[in-house]
Amino acid sequence: MHKSFDKIVLIDDDETINYYHNYMIEKAEIASNIITASDVEEALVILQDVSKTESKGNSLILLDINMPKYSGFELLEKNTDLFDQLNNLNFHVIILTTSGNPFDIERSKGFELIKEYIQKPITEDILHRIANDYA
Repeated sequence: MHKSFDKIVLIDDDETINYYHNYMIEKAEIASNIITASDVEEALVILQDVSKTESKGNSLILLDINMPKYSGFELLEKNTDLFDQLNNLNFHVIILTTSGNPFDIERSKGFELIKEYIQKPITEDILHRIANDYA
C-alpha cells in the first residue's frame, strides 16, 4: 500500500489533461478526494474554501504554469497569504507543466512552497514517488 493524500487539487486549463491526470491519480490510489479547477478563478474559490474548512492534513496541489489570464506563478505571487495558510495546513505544491524552459524551472525555485517541477504528463510511478515523498 502506498502513502496517500487527503486531497489533491488539480489546476490546469486543459480539460483533456485534467481528465488524464484525474484518471492516473485514481489508478495510483494516492488520494481519497480529487478536486479539479480549469482556471485560476475557479482554483482560487476552491483553495479559499479549502483553507477555511480544512484541518491540518496531507494535501497536494498540482499546478500548471501556462494558463490564460494568470500563470501559475502569478496565482502564487498574487495570493501569498492564502498559500501561506495552505502551507501551514500541510499542502504541497508541485508544478506540473509542459514547459521545459530553464527560466520557468529557475523561477519555481524562488517559491518555498513549490516542492518540485515536473513535466507533463504525470505517470503512476511519479505519483507513487510523490505520495511516498510528501504524503
